[in-house]
Amino acid sequence: MRVIIFLVIFLISHCSYSQTDYQKFSKSELLEDFHELYKSAIQIHPKLASKEFLNEFTRLYELQKDRIEDSLNLNEFYLIAAPLLASLNDAHTNVIIPNKPRIQYMLHNNGLSFPFDISIRSDSIFLKYYFGNEIFNYNESESVQSINGIANSELLKQMRSLTGAKKRSIQNRTIERYFRSYLWMIWGFEDDYDLVFQDDSKLNISGVDNDTFLQNRIPKDLANYSLKVDSLQKIAFLKIKSFAHLESFVPFVDSAFLAIQKTNCNKLVIDVRENMGGRSIVVDSLMNFLTQQTYAQYKSIKLRVSEPLKAYYAKRPYKLKSINYPNDTIIAVSGKEIQPHYKSSKFKGGLYVWVSARTFSAASTFAGLIKHLGIGKIVGEETGGTIGYYGDFWFQKLPNTQMTYYISPKEFVQFGGDDLDKGVSVDFSEINYNVLD
Repeated sequence: MRVIIFLVIFLISHCSYSQTDYQKFSKSELLEDFHELYKSAIQIHPKLASKEFLNEFTRLYELQKDRIEDSLNLNEFYLIAAPLLASLNDAHTNVIIPNKPRIQYMLHNNGLSFPFDISIRSDSIFLKYYFGNEIFNYNESESVQSINGIANSELLKQMRSLTGAKKRSIQNRTIERYFRSYLWMIWGFEDDYDLVFQDDSKLNISGVDNDTFLQNRIPKDLANYSLKVDSLQKIAFLKIKSFAHLESFVPFVDSAFLAIQKTNCNKLVIDVRENMGGRSIVVDSLMNFLTQQTYAQYKSIKLRVSEPLKAYYAKRPYKLKSINYPNDTIIAVSGKEIQPHYKSSKFKGGLYVWVSARTFSAASTFAGLIKHLGIGKIVGEETGGTIGYYGDFWFQKLPNTQMTYYISPKEFVQFGGDDLDKGVSVDFSEINYNVLD
């Protein structure tokens, strides 16, 4: 916790010095919002039912509160608020980055932004794709050592303090997504960027405006699901990038398994290496095609009863009835047993699930379930989603700034291992045809 407290001090003192023309909020408004955030967290999150964690969390809250000044904008307040929830190390609990200042800066003020996508490997930053129009040379295999004089280690340390997750691979995923915004919010980097690489080479590059960014970006593959068949090897490859949307997943998976059946494939690879999770009911809809065994997705689930949760469940009477207990009660339940539906196209061959350090939440739960049932092999690297985790959040808004936040009320223990802080272990580490034999 001392490390987190130090980071908070640094973040506030280095908050973007050029962001002065955005909507401001009074100190009293910010204090009210910050207290609301703190109060919600200590009421809802299961981790804060522990007096030890609550005391540490409260100390950080008091430190943060003392640093709230009059007339802060949304970015400045976010840099105070986000580390508080991120300190819980729960990727399902945090404050959403405010988009109003960024929209004003990029669209209305014709602002400039860092012109690269980046990737993070082994705690090093690598340039991934350039969005601008300048012509220059650089070695993509060389990591970035500093940007505008800020060392790679310092950049990542400050950004990690804003992202809540147990494992760095999941923190990295968030940082990669918001890297340009973080550079702007924390350090105020806008027009020009001086980069120094590991081999001591240097690059001075201008930022890009929104029009240039949109013009030059690579169109992303928006398809969350795909099926490819190697008819020669009789292997079907099912790539699933999200378990979030039941409405689109069900028709896809129905047609996919009919196609797999028609091609007489005797091996099936399900690739969830880039899958950050979604809904358990979507996982169930996939399991219908993989097993007839009765199963539960979780070893156990604990829910912390609170007034905010009761208010949220008020629109769902059947759920409200299930938490008819005094506030702060921890309800422990076993995972709900599921009997898969009959499917004529159920797959009966060899099953292999490809996972990575970025396989998270429901995708990690899926991999753990396959391993537990013994119906397939797990291939790749230990998942980013851990055996023990928090979840089942809902979105809430702070009263004055209207910033959105979310807090987990449940603690899950899934299958796939015994160490709650580790991910699902793999049966094979190499992803190739040899492991499919």
